[in-house]
Amino acid sequence: MRDDHGHDLTSEPTENELRVLREAAGHVAFAPGFADRVMARRAATRAAGDSSTDSSTDALQYVFVRLAPLAAAAVLVLSTVNLMNASGRGQPILDRLFGLPTVTLASAYTLDGALTSWGETNR
Repeated sequence: MRDDHGHDLTSEPTENELRVLREAAGHVAFAPGFADRVMARRAATRAAGDSSTDSSTDALQYVFVRLAPLAAAAVLVLSTVNLMNASGRGQPILDRLFGLPTVTLASAYTLDGALTSWGETNR
């Protein structure tokens, strides 16, 4: 099998092929002092009072402040519903909170049978 450029996709590339690809890509890097220039420009915009660089931070904070209490309330409501609807016969409270079914010997054998048959059909 070959890709659009004629490369063989069924085998590993040889050292020679990798060397040719590396040479064709060339040296990719930022010019020296790039990080210093970026940080100096960022400091200058902050000193000038331009807050446009922090707009993404403000947007994330705006969304989080409004959604976090709603998510916490939803967790509490769903946990309460799970506790109220689950029977407490020998089931730990965490299992009831998460709505997990009660583990019995029959359910364990059912799971074992399902896993065994799955392994046989996918060979």
